[in-house]
Amino acid sequence: MDTVTMFLQPPLLQITAAILGCIVGSFAMDPVARYGIRIALLFTIISMVLAGAISEYLAVAKEMRYVLIHAGIGIGIGLVCQFLIEEIKQSAPKFFKSLLNILTSTLIDNIVETIVMFFDGLKRKIKKWLPK
Repeated sequence: MDTVTMFLQPPLLQITAAILGCIVGSFAMDPVARYGIRIALLFTIISMVLAGAISEYLAVAKEMRYVLIHAGIGIGIGLVCQFLIEEIKQSAPKFFKSLLNILTSTLIDNIVETIVMFFDGLKRKIKKWLPK
């Protein structure tokens, strides 16, 4: 019960609403079909961080407690980030291709590699704790 009480306290509820709204806004335009899964996830994560930061500022500094407003702000930020990708793609296609190459070849591969290493280590620990 303490976890539920903690979750319902500001600003955690507002930040969660903004992040979930951002996910809805980001995937409303179907970026996976347009740009691929890696770029879609990368820009969704960037917009989620931005939505969480703005929501935390509004909840703490400005004492804005309305959860639906935070969710709406998150949806707006998710849509704006997807429109930003589309605008970059249309106005500077060479830059967009180089950005795709840089992001997909280095950053995403490093993140995927780190996640795989984490789960491999977790799998080894579980096998060590629970031998057959």
